[in-house]
Amino acid sequence: MMSSSPNISPIDVECEVKLAARVAAGDDAAAHLFLQQALPRVRKTVMFLCADHMEQEDVVQNTLVELVKAAGTFRGESRFSWWVDRITVHMASRVISKHIRRRRIREQTWFPSARQGTLEDEMDYRKMQRALSNVLEKIQLRDRTPLVLHHLYGYSVEEVAAMLDVGVHTVRSRLRTGMKKMKQLVLHDEMLSDWMSVKE
Repeated sequence: MMSSSPNISPIDVECEVKLAARVAAGDDAAAHLFLQQALPRVRKTVMFLCADHMEQEDVVQNTLVELVKAAGTFRGESRFSWWVDRITVHMASRVISKHIRRRRIREQTWFPSARQGTLEDEMDYRKMQRALSNVLEKIQLRDRTPLVLHHLYGYSVEEVAAMLDVGVHTVRSRLRTGMKKMKQLVLHDEMLSDWMSVKE
């Protein structure tokens, strides 16, 4: 299991573990605070994995329920964000698979992190999001998910493998497949081609 992040003090980890234990014991006030801490991370991850807004809400609500149910499994052996991301990814995969059985769907995901800057910077960022959205909806979810976790959130290949319950070689293969598809899709888009060259 992964060690706690060096950016988080032992006191912070201890507080998170105690809070999770209170949630597991049925403390409603603790559950409210617990979900308040997790919700922004859950929403961000779900936005990158799901295209449909109604589907996003379905995944978010199901993930929050699962987080409360699984609170007793968080013991501070991994980062709280890693624990939340792992549950979110698995719940998203479950819900999306259910939707795929009913209709053909492609999800949009991988966006560069938001930057603090001018209004012009923000407009460029939103433009990049829309352009990537149109491209990435054509990439299969199984290849897209490692791209999100590795290139957006910065998890190592080993961490992604542990999160997805697959082998390291499988993750590397899916990353190669996803990047190859990305390169093909952005070939004729100058803005996205420049961005992709930075990712290589």
